[in-house]
Amino acid sequence: MKLSSLLFTTIPPFFKDWRNQVWQLIFSFSLVVVVILPFILNVQLYNDDWGRADGGAFRWETDGRIVATFLYRVAHLGGSRTVYEHPLGSLICIPLMLLGGVLTALLFQRRSLIWIGVFSVFLFGQPYFLENLSYSFDSPLMVLSVVMGLTAAWLCTSSMNEYGMIIAGSLLSLSLLIYQPANNAFWIPICMIVIYSFGNSGPNSRSYLGLNISIKQLLFRALAIEISSLMMYKFIFTPIFVLSDYAQHIQRLPASGEIFSVVLRNFILFCSHIASNSFESSLGIMLIIYIIVSIIFISFKRLNLYSLMQSILFLFVLALSQGLVLTVVVSALSPRTYIGIGVFLASLAPMAWDTIHHSMCLSSITIWLRRIYLGILTATLCGLISCSFAYGSAYRSQNELNAFYRQTIANEILASNLVIHQDITKMAILGQSPLSPILSTTIKSYPFFSDLINSFGGDSRGIRLFKYYGLKLNRIAQSELINDGFTETSSSLVIKRPNYTIYNFKNAIIVSFSKIP
Repeated sequence: MKLSSLLFTTIPPFFKDWRNQVWQLIFSFSLVVVVILPFILNVQLYNDDWGRADGGAFRWETDGRIVATFLYRVAHLGGSRTVYEHPLGSLICIPLMLLGGVLTALLFQRRSLIWIGVFSVFLFGQPYFLENLSYSFDSPLMVLSVVMGLTAAWLCTSSMNEYGMIIAGSLLSLSLLIYQPANNAFWIPICMIVIYSFGNSGPNSRSYLGLNISIKQLLFRALAIEISSLMMYKFIFTPIFVLSDYAQHIQRLPASGEIFSVVLRNFILFCSHIASNSFESSLGIMLIIYIIVSIIFISFKRLNLYSLMQSILFLFVLALSQGLVLTVVVSALSPRTYIGIGVFLASLAPMAWDTIHHSMCLSSITIWLRRIYLGILTATLCGLISCSFAYGSAYRSQNELNAFYRQTIANEILASNLVIHQDITKMAILGQSPLSPILSTTIKSYPFFSDLINSFGGDSRGIRLFKYYGLKLNRIAQSELINDGFTETSSSLVIKRPNYTIYNFKNAIIVSFSKIP
């Protein structure tokens, strides 16, 4: 089937009853708006946003994301610097997130418009995508990259000619040049469909998955698209980049003799991190219940070896959902690379729902199973939305406390006239500023946030942000202080407060935060 025929035969039926399903469309739109609302209201200038808002530098091309720079410049009419426009980035995410839901619905042949909202929340409202949505500059680019990966997956699973394959490969290559971890949005749904079709080759499974090709053909297409895209990124585009030291460090691959140990280490770290977060929170337990029940409905419609193998393979996809990130030397990368978890969650629901409809003989049992699964699905979605609001509130609380401490410390240092009358050019921070009570309480219910919301310390960003409060000093590392012989007794005391002490040591201001018991 030609690509044009595919578009005209697949998309119109998807919306043909939209006049009778307006409330479903409003419901899906409302779900996405509710998920993004906390970011519009509470989350501003997250991490790298400070540098882009202050200095105007793009810095995406130095990370191998040259298309991200191109898109931003096109959107700003060729502007030569970044401009802070919050909450425009979050608002742009709304139609992009909905588009991701539409493409997932097309991929799994869902007709009800409610599925658009359900898929959007699973894809972009899961706890590990909250960091991606926090970036005022990056969030629409990251969401767009996921959408492009899903588009490539939909084209791959649909009947099409070689031009469609070229388009799918091009979209996946562009996705890599916008945000590399979004590549997982391509191969995970395809793997889920392949595993689902394993031992399930009846006529019904073929029709309601929308597959007009064999599983062997699907695997061949997916591998061809994935490999060609990665090869283009690695050998055609990467040599063009002038990567920063940070990007080279993050993307460094191990030697051939170390690849197995590196993958095993990253695999264990990822699984242990996910498990610890999941079992320590009610939302995590709810997600575990959703995953287990979905897999049971999908795999155990008949008790045999195929069912057991299906269950193991589904869980294996989740464990490997970081994809190629598992091969990099750097361990414990940021949760924003856990994009595959949302794609995995979104892929389970339609297959479990269809299995209930097609594999149960007794209608009464089917009705009750649908109700049970609908209840689990609803509880999971409510938990994800609640998590989004809790994140926004906790972030705002900690951000306000950080601003209070920075302003107070800056005022006291400037009032002491040390910077004016002495040759003070450096600053160091020992320890971490306190956590806000709201964040401390929220982390107990949502341990996911411990990696996303932080107090400030002596890293480069922690020192650099003091310039917004009238104190512009260079950073001095703790190791350099020790080499210079710094101790509390060897420096002069300037100011002592309950939570911190300020010292004057040689030509540096030292802020030492008290350890919180």
